[in-house]
Amino acid sequence: MWHGICAVVLAAGLGVQATFVHPGIIFTSDHIETIRENALSGNEPWASSYAALVSNTRSSSSYVVEGGGAIIGENSGNDTIDAWTTAWVNDCYAAWLNSLRYVIDLDDAHAITVAGIADAWSGNLTGVLANNNLPTALNGRQLVNAAELVYYTRGSWPSGSSKYARLQAMVSNVLVPNKDPIANPPTQPVVGGNQAALSHIAGMEFAIFTNNVTGFQAELDILLLPKTACVGYDGSGFQALIQNKTGQCAEAGRDQGHSADEVGWLEEGARVAANQGYTSLFDLESQDGLGTPLLMLGLEYYFKYNTGSDVPFDTTWGPCCCGTILYDQISNKSRSTAYPIGEIAYNYYITEGTGKYSMPYTKMWLETNRPLDTSTNLRDFLVYPTLTWADSVV
Repeated sequence: MWHGICAVVLAAGLGVQATFVHPGIIFTSDHIETIRENALSGNEPWASSYAALVSNTRSSSSYVVEGGGAIIGENSGNDTIDAWTTAWVNDCYAAWLNSLRYVIDLDDAHAITVAGIADAWSGNLTGVLANNNLPTALNGRQLVNAAELVYYTRGSWPSGSSKYARLQAMVSNVLVPNKDPIANPPTQPVVGGNQAALSHIAGMEFAIFTNNVTGFQAELDILLLPKTACVGYDGSGFQALIQNKTGQCAEAGRDQGHSADEVGWLEEGARVAANQGYTSLFDLESQDGLGTPLLMLGLEYYFKYNTGSDVPFDTTWGPCCCGTILYDQISNKSRSTAYPIGEIAYNYYITEGTGKYSMPYTKMWLETNRPLDTSTNLRDFLVYPTLTWADSVV
């Protein structure tokens, strides 16, 4: 049962529950209480992870806001826009880290810093350059999760309700229309692949933040679609990123970093949906003949290979991005790099589970690499997963 500070009533009859749980994007109130208790306990595996968070300068309430600019977009060729984009990336990350510090320490200085960052951008950002969904989806979801945590944990927005409403409007009017990757050339159907899946996960988060029930349902439905084609929405869901018999990651032939993005983003998306009462992304079955959840199958495939074992590789199955891309062998590029993934799914299937499943390769990975907080790939994920999702033992 959830004990969130707020449950916003939504229109009924749309195939979803009548309320959104707040806070309820990546964390609920119950999760936050557990995170705070673990972080302040002085016990491992949380103590070293919490210390790493505190020592990160961008988690400081003294962080100086770099934004906000009017337009963001990577590699724009315009020095001003490039500088604004760098500021956006840095500020969104700092907002997310300060929100974690706030819900643990309950020091209002961190909440004020989050609000200062969000207010700077909501008062200025009006556009995103075409085909720049990564700053929007990756960094936008950091900012949205940060604001959600502060507003609903604190019970108010530090700079006033009108500025919180302005932030919600910026998300709806600027981020949502620019969260999806654009096909190249634009006459092709919307692209599939991991960036598209990310955009739909971010879309769920944006919808929760702005209380948009139809938007949430649309994004969830896309993530559940079968892979009947390799372009458009059919190439954007869980079944397009994880091979449903072996768990092969779509990008496994490209490199292990992009494979980590796939399963890491999917476990975050599954947790977001589950926090609203929809465990369908966690529970979606594979076709391995054993009833294994597809996400679990994909993670075990990834971790089996990245802990040193051989895995099968299907050369006829690959990622969807303007059509199928095929590889002739699995890639060992970035193999065994300690990307901060696996904790969320292990928590759901094993820690919170009924004992039905085992995840031996995920367990091996976590035992070897905890705390999963030191990856250089901090932009891609909602970091510090050992602090926020780990049980005391694997």
